[in-house]
Amino acid sequence: MALQTLALSLVGGLGFWVGRGQAPDAPGVQPAAECAPAVLSEVRHTEIRHSEQSAEAAPNQPPPGRCEAELAFARGQLATYEGHPQDWEGVPESYSEQAMASLLSERWEDVAELHGLHCEEYPCIAEATLLAESERCCRQAMERLPQELERLGRTQITQGEDGAMHFWVAFGSPERWGDAERLRTDWRVDQLLEEYSLSIAEE
Repeated sequence: MALQTLALSLVGGLGFWVGRGQAPDAPGVQPAAECAPAVLSEVRHTEIRHSEQSAEAAPNQPPPGRCEAELAFARGQLATYEGHPQDWEGVPESYSEQAMASLLSERWEDVAELHGLHCEEYPCIAEATLLAESERCCRQAMERLPQELERLGRTQITQGEDGAMHFWVAFGSPERWGDAERLRTDWRVDQLLEEYSLSIAEE
């Protein structure tokens, strides 16, 4: 439609110049009325070519911006559920993976076996197995920790096929513990329990 409007303007312009004294039968120039059919025919062919090129360049694509908006919405929903990764900036070295592994192995020597630490982000989450099937053993594991090292967030515990009690618990500094850290850490602990449960089911 825009090209047709342009064409009509061009036809009107030809009529204007003819009216200014240009001879209708001058070489290379036609009167406006005679030019109109040729110009409009060329415009129609141009529109068809333009439409075909647009279809080839972007087949079945959604309107611009729709995907970006839907992606932003989905990311917002995920962040509400699983939080944002927490960095280690400003966290004392005593809460690092190496320091925690040494400390927990020493303090849990006869109450729990430390299988590993998940320290991809703050805080570290310990994965361990109680050496006795009793609540007393679990309390001892927590009571033996130094005062400055606190249990953060929820603790997940489950019984494996071997009858042993496996658990996941996060330790860190109370000074770096707010709503953002709590949401993210609880989600990480839940994920580790789910991964363990799936690995047991596949065996």
